[in-house]
Amino acid sequence: MKIKMAELVERTGVPKSTILYYIKEGLLPQPERIKQNVCLYDVEYVERIKFIKFLQNNYGKSISELKAAICSHGYDFSQGSDILIEFLEKLSGTSADSAKMGIKELSKKIGIKESLITELVDKKIVIPIIDGVFDDKDAEMILLYDRLIKAGWSIEFFEKYAQIAAELAHYSTQKVMEMKKRLKEDGDVNNEMHHLMFEVPLSVQPYIINRLGMKEHKRMTQEQESKICNKKSK
Repeated sequence: MKIKMAELVERTGVPKSTILYYIKEGLLPQPERIKQNVCLYDVEYVERIKFIKFLQNNYGKSISELKAAICSHGYDFSQGSDILIEFLEKLSGTSADSAKMGIKELSKKIGIKESLITELVDKKIVIPIIDGVFDDKDAEMILLYDRLIKAGWSIEFFEKYAQIAAELAHYSTQKVMEMKKRLKEDGDVNNEMHHLMFEVPLSVQPYIINRLGMKEHKRMTQEQESKICNKKSK
């Protein structure tokens, strides 16, 4: 399926000038030129552009880093939502050049006691892709947890967060698999609904979580200020 620039801009929310810049920098392939000033773009451009914006907005990636992440790994953007899963695997430290180590080696490398690492794993706060084998991303997160715990955050907080996230991940994945099965049975594996699934982890989940967090923080702050005012007025 081919679309024109106007539709590409509408479906991605990205200005024409930015899209042309992505093409110039090699982040997007050259479109099909049917006339001197008219080009057609494959529908995969929609996912690719959203993916670029996701990397920029959430990870502050430079153009060179974006090229490495998008171009060198050979992502198939016709997969729709599956492309984000592949990227998250890369982001989680599962690339071939990521160091793999056992708990003793990890403990020695980062200077964190094995007992704490074991506790974080048992409570599913640290989640190795392979049981008992840790990578660079695991090491980075363990160091971060150690700093947060020393700053006063409790392990119970992260455990509760992980439990809720696990429920959401199970429910979301189950629904995505059901949708993909239905589309496959209908023979519409590349239709608009398939590509819209990309929006669930990319847009819907962070929007809901962040907005609810903001509203709850505002509510609690107002509640706290109201209590202080009431005490002063007595």
